[in-house]
Amino acid sequence: MCDRCSNGDEMSSFEEMKKLNSNFSIADYIYYVATKSEAPSDCFIALFELLSPATETVDGRVLVTSIGAVQKYREHRNSGKTCQEAQYWANLLELTGLFGIDDPAGVQKIAKLFAICWREAIAQHDLAPPQLPIIIQDTREGELFITISSQTDKECCSIY
Repeated sequence: MCDRCSNGDEMSSFEEMKKLNSNFSIADYIYYVATKSEAPSDCFIALFELLSPATETVDGRVLVTSIGAVQKYREHRNSGKTCQEAQYWANLLELTGLFGIDDPAGVQKIAKLFAICWREAIAQHDLAPPQLPIIIQDTREGELFITISSQTDKECCSIY
């Protein structure tokens, strides 16, 4: 392990490591976590595939294939949902518990990063009307979600 990553045997946050060494970078932190973690090596690949997902268009709707949205979309359509509703529910991803983060600000930051990355994946399809990632906050349950919907799909986006 690099000497800039050393903080004993205890796993530390990026901010804690940065305080110990001002030259500590995000790359150093990823290396630190990868070498200290018992997560399988393909966990990081899966994370990147989720952040920068492969997408597919069905019925003019963008679906995130890495979360199984194509199959979910078909199931929702077969149950009578509109294209807009099926896209909304098929792409819906709960972010609050995904990484085991209890800090609401941390989850908000993750949601914004997902939205930026998903926007890039969606833009490759060049569809009209434009489809965008949307972040949904369920204040009753304290949960945060991301999905994809058209700007004109206000009836789908107002569920939470």
